[in-house]
Order: sequence, then C-alpha cells, then structure tokens
Amino acid sequence: MSDQLTWAIGLGAVLASQNNTPYNQLLSEENDNDLTGTKQSLKRDWGIESGDDYFETYQWLIDSGHTDSYWQYCHRLRTMTDTRARAFISRFDANDQAKFELVLNYRHRLAQGGIKAWDIGRASWLTQCAHRCGWISSEVATQQHLKLASLAKPLYRSWQEYATAYVAGRQFWRADTSEGFVDECTAYIRRAFASPQCAWHSMAWV
Repeated sequence: MSDQLTWAIGLGAVLASQNNTPYNQLLSEENDNDLTGTKQSLKRDWGIESGDDYFETYQWLIDSGHTDSYWQYCHRLRTMTDTRARAFISRFDANDQAKFELVLNYRHRLAQGGIKAWDIGRASWLTQCAHRCGWISSEVATQQHLKLASLAKPLYRSWQEYATAYVAGRQFWRADTSEGFVDECTAYIRRAFASPQCAWHSMAWV
C-alpha cells in the first residue's frame, strides 16, 4: 500500500482506535471478526444499509456535516467580546448554550478548518466500513480516502491540530462540555499517537 493511502487512512484513526481495528490498511471481510455487527452499527448509528447510502452520507460529510452548523454558531459570536458573548449565550437553552460555549472556548485554538476534522474522520471510517462490507471496491475506497486527504491537508498544519479539531467537533456534535467526554476521546487519540502502525505516530502531516 502506498504511503499516500496509509496517510489518508490515518484520518480515521480515532474511530479505528475506538473500534480496535488496524490503523494502516483497508478493512475487509477478512480482517473483520464481526461483519454482522459492523452492518448493524452502520444501520443503527447512520441509517446506512447499502453502497448508495454510504455515498450519500460521505458526500454530506464532505459538503457540510456538522461543520456548517459550527460556522453558524461562530458567525453569531464573531464580533463579541468574551463578556458580551457569555451574556448573549445565557439566553439560550442548555443544548445551544453548550455549543456556544464550545465555540467561544475554541475560537482562538482551532485552525482555519474549524471542526472539519470531525467530519473528515467519520467519512474516513465510513469508507473503511463500506469497503469491509463489500459495498465498494478497493479502488473506490482508495479514491475516497485520497479525496479526504486532499481536503484535510490545507486545513491543518499537524496531526495535533487535526486531533484538537476532531475533539472539538465531537463535543459540538454531542453538545457535551464535560471533562469525562473529552477524556474518553483523548484516550483514543493517545493510542493513535503511540502506535507505530498509525500515520499520526510515524508520518508528518504533509
């Protein structure tokens, strides 16, 4: 497998870590001990039951995902000081308050890509799952992964920046600012950085 593809597959490393799957290869039926479980998970969590469903969801993640909503929240706070923003945020319900708080806390910490890493990482994982289910060929899976790499590289400057954006996106999705929720994701990230098989450990960002 090429270094380019190994790097691209690394974009889904958090979910690979979470699901105890290889970091550096295309997943297939041969390395899936629970193909039925994979299909059930895709149906339950994503509503994906076919290759067509996969392509539709992949495109949504590329085109908008949760990033569009994140930028909308950012836009509403863009000219406010922290003090004014917190007063503004207090008017909303708990879910919106949590999302505004995340935007406020991360607005000087995230790269220009915002939380796009969250959408890219999930698109990478779904590509792995679609291939292991036999819905797409290895050639198509490779093209899909490399497309994600082309999208990700200009948005971040390092795997660390990408990881921070992924955590922020996961928090935004759940509207969860709790320390425990962050720690859970951070544990998966540490495993990825520690593994010699993962691009995060062994390959530079560009």
